[in-house]
Amino acid sequence: MTDTNPQAALFGALAKAQSEMKNAPLNKINPHFKSKYADLASIRDTVMPSLTKNGISVMQMPMIDDAGNNVLVTALSHSSGGTIQSQTPICADTSKAQPYGSALTYARRYGLAAMCCISSDEDDDGNAAQAAAPQVITAKQSKDIVELIDKKGVDPEVFMKYFGVSTLSELPQSKFAKAIESLNKKDDV
Repeated sequence: MTDTNPQAALFGALAKAQSEMKNAPLNKINPHFKSKYADLASIRDTVMPSLTKNGISVMQMPMIDDAGNNVLVTALSHSSGGTIQSQTPICADTSKAQPYGSALTYARRYGLAAMCCISSDEDDDGNAAQAAAPQVITAKQSKDIVELIDKKGVDPEVFMKYFGVSTLSELPQSKFAKAIESLNKKDDV
């Protein structure tokens, strides 16, 4: 008796394909971050032979999701009919071809690597994501600033504009001491 479940056939074929795959060679250097990465061609060269050998095709389609966001849908489909897919955001100004094309290629790289469970970048142990999000002030520090703003009679909107934030909760930890110092220099009302 043969298995007629298309999803089971896909998952079995994908498991075999993944057992044959290695991580994509890091063949490019990002000049901005000085880090190595695998370009789209390197990722395709790494995964396509194993996928096609096991009856799996890849489709990548830019679409607009239900919320109106530009996304790339990456689908793996097996010859038995089973399909799995995932969405990767396309983060770019879609009114300009060059930024959109670059973001689309970026989404294709990450979407395909993720679906095949291979690595395509140097492992920085999450440091880039951590560095991208600056630490903000704590709730207590925010309360201290609010109390000083009230005590000194400072316009909160002017204060936030001066520090480049739209709410106090966005104030970076690195600017807290300067904020307190600035408020303390104001004459009491």
